[in-house]
Amino acid sequence: MKGHVWTVLAICDSIETYACYHCETTYRWGLPRLTGPPFMFEVKAERDVHVGLSSQDRDLDAMYEIVIGGWDNMRSVIRRSKQGLEHADVQIPDLLSKNEYRAFWITWSSDGTIAVGRGGETLPFMQWRDPNPLPINYAGLNTAWRNHGWWDLCRTARPEGL
Repeated sequence: MKGHVWTVLAICDSIETYACYHCETTYRWGLPRLTGPPFMFEVKAERDVHVGLSSQDRDLDAMYEIVIGGWDNMRSVIRRSKQGLEHADVQIPDLLSKNEYRAFWITWSSDGTIAVGRGGETLPFMQWRDPNPLPINYAGLNTAWRNHGWWDLCRTARPEGL
C-alpha cells in the first residue's frame, strides 16, 4: 500500500485512534461493526476528511461518502458513492484545523436521512435524505489529497439530544 500509512496511536474500548499519512484512495476499514448512529469522532487535519459508511467492511460501489472540509477546507458534501454525485453540498470554511482536534458526528435513519454535525451541537450543518437508503454497518476513515490526518474515536462525547 505505497503512500498509505496508518499508525495506531491509542486503544480504548476496542476502538483505536489512528494517524493517516497520505491515505489517498482507500478507506481505512477494520473498525468494529457499528451498533447504530451516531458515529462520532475527533479529527485533526488541514482539509479533506472523508468518512465512508458501508454495508460491508470495505469500499463498495454503493456506499455513502461524507467529505468534511474538502476543497481547501471550504466545502463539505454527502455522496452515494466514492467521488460520486454530491447530493448535499455546503460551504462552511475552516471546519477543520491542522492544529487542534475538531469533533463531528454522523447520524442516519431508516427513512434514508444522513446528517452531519459538529461536536457540542445538536443541529446538523449538512444533511440529505436518500430515497433508496443503503444499509450502514461499517465506517471507514480517509484523509485524502496528500493530507495528514489524526483521528480519535475515543474522546468524543455524545451531544445532548443525539
